[in-house]
Amino acid sequence: MIAGVLMLPAAAVLIYEIHQKKVRGLSKSNQKKHVVVLGGSSEITRSIVMEMDRSYDICLISELYEINPFRDRVHFVKGSPVEKDTLVKANLSAAEHVIIATEDDSTIILATTLARELNPAINIIATIVSEERSGTAKTAGADHVINTDTVTGRLLASAVHDPGVVNLISDVTSSLAGHDITCNDFPEEMYGKMIGDIIMELRMKKGMTLLAVNRNRKNIVNPPFDMAIEEGDKMVVLVGTA
Repeated sequence: MIAGVLMLPAAAVLIYEIHQKKVRGLSKSNQKKHVVVLGGSSEITRSIVMEMDRSYDICLISELYEINPFRDRVHFVKGSPVEKDTLVKANLSAAEHVIIATEDDSTIILATTLARELNPAINIIATIVSEERSGTAKTAGADHVINTDTVTGRLLASAVHDPGVVNLISDVTSSLAGHDITCNDFPEEMYGKMIGDIIMELRMKKGMTLLAVNRNRKNIVNPPFDMAIEEGDKMVVLVGTA
């Protein structure tokens, strides 16, 4: 009993040190099938975490923070996104997705290359500033490249003559606003049916508005009514999240 009592302070100190190590981003992630976020901007990082809510297990890699900014929502690893040891600490080899959202194109391309090397099957989503670097990012292994400056510029210009369109885009691209755009598999019972026959079915039975058919990773926007659904097709739909 005396030995047990004497060991309690040591155990408390050990637990505290483990907790502090995790909070400060020094502990290795044991997550699997998670999303690794390489954050280089506090605002973009916060938006990513908020948008994914608690639907995904997230590991954040960043040099911006001294302690975990989202303690109850993500595992935090403090370090450089272009250091292999940091990516290993985030258990990237067991992750399903990685979002690379740093503010330097060279860093993004190098981080993309490292991520693809550590996990050949991972889905890589990368932001890019210079449109000329988009091709380089895809060559490095990115599955999806988002040119942030180009998208922002187009939205700003559209706000002048089509403010309603910009407001709609802002609403439907944020699930927090009550609507969201998602991409799902078509139900098997819809294989072989014509678009014209399933639009109303999706709307009335599932509360979905069909925007496009994703076939072979390409979107067919506003598909014709006489187009037949094939096995493997995905539906891009507008759904309510409220």
